[in-house]
Amino acid sequence: VPLDRDRDGAAEEYYFNFVYHPLLDADGSVSGIVDIGIEVTESVRARREAERMQHVAEAAERRLAFLAEASARLASSLDVEATLGTVAELAVPALADWCFVEVLENGVVRQAAVAHSRPEMIRFARELISRFPIDLNAGYGTGKVLRTGEPELVPEISDETLVSVAQDEEHLGLLRSTGIRSSISVPLTDQSGRPVAVLSLVSSDSGRRYGESDLAMAMEVARRAGAALANARLVEAERAARAEAESASR
Repeated sequence: VPLDRDRDGAAEEYYFNFVYHPLLDADGSVSGIVDIGIEVTESVRARREAERMQHVAEAAERRLAFLAEASARLASSLDVEATLGTVAELAVPALADWCFVEVLENGVVRQAAVAHSRPEMIRFARELISRFPIDLNAGYGTGKVLRTGEPELVPEISDETLVSVAQDEEHLGLLRSTGIRSSISVPLTDQSGRPVAVLSLVSSDSGRRYGESDLAMAMEVARRAGAALANARLVEAERAARAEAESASR
């Protein structure tokens, strides 16, 4: 029941249990009712707060489990490209409906990994990127993060946001068809701090709404993934240099 008990001009929700008893005449006919109302506002609010805290705790547990598993995978492999794909798969559906890892190579953004619970949506995403390459000058998403080096949290993706990044009407229609609602995009940096890739978590059907705690978790994953990527590239460079030296020696 909406009531303005504190008379501040704004009604608040209050909760009651109502029990109705019939008043019966001698012949058994109903001549009226007795209505007993008991306010249960505090118990309802307490239950809802307990449910909210349980959801918060479960979300924190999922984030920690994901971070631990992702860290173990990154630390155990020098094939970071394949490992980044595994990290993306770990994120779905525990943390996101979509997970993308996109790498900047020679001024062009390449989709290194994409994960979704439905294979046809992975194909859809790959085809979308191939037809509409990511614009490094975009005011939202991967392009912006690579350009600025700053993480991006969008709790609620509006239609205006989609319009701002769509390259034409067809692109806009395809973006709208995904039903994306909230997103996080964080940079992976090299040893000099320069952004070289972006990890993105995106919600759609689940209705997740990302917040600061999700952003902090994504940034920690990106930090570890960036270090692993830099280490793998260093090892590859050393192997190439060694092979070149051996070839020159021969």
